[in-house]
Amino acid sequence: MEGRTDRGFETFKFFRSPGVAAAWAFVVSLMCSSWTAIALAGEGFTVAAIETYKTFFFPNKPRGKFAGMPITHPSTSRSGVRFVPLYFGIWAIVLVHLVLGIVQRS
Repeated sequence: MEGRTDRGFETFKFFRSPGVAAAWAFVVSLMCSSWTAIALAGEGFTVAAIETYKTFFFPNKPRGKFAGMPITHPSTSRSGVRFVPLYFGIWAIVLVHLVLGIVQRS
């Protein structure tokens, strides 16, 4: 894999998290001036956004300690499809509230 060394280092992943965190922190800073709230919300949104990205763009790729291992229960992934509308509904609510918070702060 390009950008990967023999130790498993991936350049994209190394810079992805801080970049996404900075972007979310900027968005949150538009409606809040507390450094603590900005840092915590930025980190929370970072984890949520990256996990959403990995789940929906790489659904059949085992992650973490399971990377490189075969998928032993593929039916589990298929049964989760029924929750996709709920998942995106929650994201829609979160994003609408972010926009409302920014608009009301302005």
